[in-house]
Amino acid sequence: MAQPQWIVLIKNISGIDQTIEDLGITIDSTAEMNFDEIFSYDDLAESKDLKDLLNSDDLVLNDGVSDLSSSDAVDYLNTIQLNYLKENYYDKTYLDSQLLNKNTLSEAYDEGGSGAGRYIDATSGAVKIDVVDSDNAPIELVEKSVLPTSDLAAGQLAVKDGMLFVYDGTRSKWLSTTRMFLTFGRGGRTANQYLNFYAGRIPSNNSGLRLSRDAVIVSLSGQFNTSGTGIFHIGKNDTPSSIGNLSVSSSLGNHNTTLNIDLSAGDFLQSYIQSSTKVWYPVLIVEIAWRA
Repeated sequence: MAQPQWIVLIKNISGIDQTIEDLGITIDSTAEMNFDEIFSYDDLAESKDLKDLLNSDDLVLNDGVSDLSSSDAVDYLNTIQLNYLKENYYDKTYLDSQLLNKNTLSEAYDEGGSGAGRYIDATSGAVKIDVVDSDNAPIELVEKSVLPTSDLAAGQLAVKDGMLFVYDGTRSKWLSTTRMFLTFGRGGRTANQYLNFYAGRIPSNNSGLRLSRDAVIVSLSGQFNTSGTGIFHIGKNDTPSSIGNLSVSSSLGNHNTTLNIDLSAGDFLQSYIQSSTKVWYPVLIVEIAWRA
């Protein structure tokens, strides 16, 4: 409704009742009414019927000080509407300076509170960063000297030592997206023997595949040429005890992708096949991710 500082007193000087149809009101032949107490400024400024009656001098508008001419009365209605809008709404100039220009990702991140704008609901498709016409990198992750230890969640990414790491929620640790696959095997029939590196001619007990960084064994996958029964063992550092194994029972092979066996830089790995009867062409693949 109208504010007290804008007086809109309408007087009927025509000598007959006047109906303002688009406002739905009739003013008696000699009456005067405070329209600012009845209608909003928008209603008054948009009333064509009111302006027509002012222009025809059937009605007069008094601004609380004096009666206005018909042209001044129409201008007055438009003016008070504009001032009301300025006092109660943001104008384009303000939006341009205060809102539209504040469009950095950092500001969006804190919109609604610290970190409140960090979530993107990509229900209509993947987020795409297009640099097809530019030599710039599409995204940059600042390299960390130590990987994060707080507010961790599966799928988070970070860069350390020039490598990309992803946080593995199942194993609760950072693992490199780069994986290394070590192969141990032996040709022909064998039982209860160390397997050779990469199915070559060097038995793994004579040396070892040395790790340059801390790592994790995340999976083992074993295969025979024909159905057989045996246990693939992984050992390290010339220690007879097994740090991990994979059983194959009356089958061509088996695999396990849920392993979580920590290794340290400098460890060297070996493999052994345990079987009560000889198996044909055993091959073991060890999947390793670097950890930090």
